[in-house]
Amino acid sequence: MIQIFTQSGRSTEVEQRVYRTIAKHLEALGIAGEDIFVSIMENGPQDWSFGFGRAQYVQGDLAVPGR
Repeated sequence: MIQIFTQSGRSTEVEQRVYRTIAKHLEALGIAGEDIFVSIMENGPQDWSFGFGRAQYVQGDLAVPGR
């Protein structure tokens, strides 16, 4: 099981490409396609804290990726 946490904004087509790419690489390692579970959890800058009890994207300490 693979769970990806990321900023929102990717299209369905991009997410499906991620699923296919992961499956292709894991199948090459002998992991059956039916045994691969992938979940993409999208959220916004306000949903991230990288420590110290602060939301660094919101406070401007970090640049929001892709913006």
